[in-house]
Amino acid sequence: MNRDVGLPHHVWELETAFTREAATARTAERPQRPTGITILSVLNLLGGTLLVFAAVGAGALSGDPAEAGATGAVYSLIGTLTIVAAIGLWKLRNWARITAVVMYCVSAVSGLVTLFAGDATGLFQLVVAASLAAYLCRSHVKDSFHFAPHPLREALPPEQPIA
Repeated sequence: MNRDVGLPHHVWELETAFTREAATARTAERPQRPTGITILSVLNLLGGTLLVFAAVGAGALSGDPAEAGATGAVYSLIGTLTIVAAIGLWKLRNWARITAVVMYCVSAVSGLVTLFAGDATGLFQLVVAASLAAYLCRSHVKDSFHFAPHPLREALPPEQPIA
C-alpha cells in the first residue's frame, strides 16, 4: 500500500508493522527436530516396512488363503499408515503427530487386552506405547510441530513488504 493515498500516519505505521511481522514470521527458521522425533521417525519407518513385508509373507506361510489375505491386508494397511506417519513425523507435520498418538493409544489398548488375556508381553507393549504417546503430547514436542510450514503456504509466493 502506498503512503500517498491519504491514510493517517498511525494507520500507515500499524499496517507496515503487521506486514513486516508477517514477512518475518514466514521466513523464520523452523525449530530443530527433537532427537526423540528423529528416532521415532526412523523406527516407525523400519517397523512399517517390516509390516509391509510381513503382509507379503503372511500369504506364503498360511495354509488358508482367506486367512492369509485378511492378515496380509491388515498388516499392509497398518504398515503403510506407519510409513506415512513416519515421513510426516520427519517433516514435523502435526497431522502425523496426531496419527502417531492415535496409533500408539490403539497399541496400548491392544497391550492391555493382551495382558488381561494372560500374556505378560502385553505389559511391555502397554508401557512402551503409552510412553511414546505421552512423549508426543509433551509441550516442547508439540511446539516443534506447530512451526512446520503448511504445504499450501510453501507453494504461494511470499508477500512483498510495504516499501
